[in-house]
Amino acid sequence: VNLVINFQHNLWEIIMITKISTSSCGLRPLLASLIFCLFFFEGYSSELVVRPPDGKVGKEQVLIFLPGARVPAENYQDLLSKIQNEVNRPLWTITLKFLGDVPQPLRLKSRVERVIKNLNKNLDSKILQEDIWLSGHSLGGINARRIASEYGGLILLSSYFDRLGDRNKSDFPKFERPVLL
Repeated sequence: VNLVINFQHNLWEIIMITKISTSSCGLRPLLASLIFCLFFFEGYSSELVVRPPDGKVGKEQVLIFLPGARVPAENYQDLLSKIQNEVNRPLWTITLKFLGDVPQPLRLKSRVERVIKNLNKNLDSKILQEDIWLSGHSLGGINARRIASEYGGLILLSSYFDRLGDRNKSDFPKFERPVLL
């Protein structure tokens, strides 16, 4: 298995060239390379960052959105644009893109921190954690819930808190931030 990484224009291009020979290597190298890519390169996926609409005044806020499984991040841009237009304050929307369009919990917290750090570099004032809301659809919401307690709130779209578990043992009552289900 050969792995080539091209760093041009700050984009990661992964090209895997795999020889599968039934007599010598079988499927193990292919599976190992796929697992490596899922774990290592997930943190280098991109984001769709949309500025607040013109004319909004007040303290800037951020909505970080995690798409559902197998739904491209671009499919949510109309919904997020409508949300931006309806709120009274300037609202940045950041939609995280994932390898294979499957939201992964691995390194999610550090990825969100990196995205906010990069956004703060480009703004006049710093966005505080209480001004950041996490949101997700389906599996994206499940993953957002894992780290949302450190931010301003959580918005779940067709997602849940321990839906399959015992309602008495759910983590929902312990969640101390605002939640919109």
